[in-house]
Amino acid sequence: MNWARVARSERRAMKAERVRAQLQKLYGPLFFVTSQAEKILEISQRHSDGYRIEYIEGKLGHRKDAETAIEVNNQYVRQLKELANQAAEIMRGAYSYIDPADSEQFQNVVVDTVRLAIERDESGKLITPLEIYRHVGDMYFFRCDFITLVQRRFREMRDELQALES
Repeated sequence: MNWARVARSERRAMKAERVRAQLQKLYGPLFFVTSQAEKILEISQRHSDGYRIEYIEGKLGHRKDAETAIEVNNQYVRQLKELANQAAEIMRGAYSYIDPADSEQFQNVVVDTVRLAIERDESGKLITPLEIYRHVGDMYFFRCDFITLVQRRFREMRDELQALES
């Protein structure tokens, strides 16, 4: 009986170590990056909505500061692109810690970062002819389903680790 208890305890310790490593090397750093991206996406969307309401639909029309408003939002987009690149680098460096159930969504983010580097110029403007882009399909600066997945997995793993260590 004692050997069974020891074996169970060892399996539990090995599982806890695996989950801890996944949190430290992959899901924790991704949680940090995706949390920033989530907030910047919200700010960028509010900024775009404000621009549309005030300049396009509203009374302001085309003023000199309209270009400044566009450039500010472009800065948010560039920041999202940088965060997506950081997420891709984290995944490349810790690919063995990716839960197999998550691999497709993780791969989509990495492919998006490659496409963004190839199909857009430094300012973020699409350089692929629109007709061809439509055939290839959309690419994203940051996928919302990826953000949701990472945040959910981080919390699940954190809770699992706490249960394994208690």
